Amino acid sequence: MDITIILSFLLAQSITQNKQAGITTSLGLCSGLLVHISATTLGISALLYQSSFAFLIVTAGQLTYFSWHMKLLKIADPQLNS
Repeated sequence: MDITIILSFLLAQSITQNKQAGITTSLGLCSGLLVHISATTLGISALLYQSSFAFLIVTAGQLTYFSWHMKLLKIADPQLNS
């Protein structure tokens, strides 16, 4: 991903919302980088690249987590249901 896209996203979050949103976005992006660097260091990235079944399992797990998380958000914030 191009650094200008990342910086544009970070700047847009800071301008449209507030300073706290920009800081939170920055921390989220950095934590994502740490996960990917750790996976590369441990060789997990190479395994996922070589094995389509392992990639499918990880993708299914991600989709399950995100759908569960969205369900919790809708329960916590009824405004999202409308």
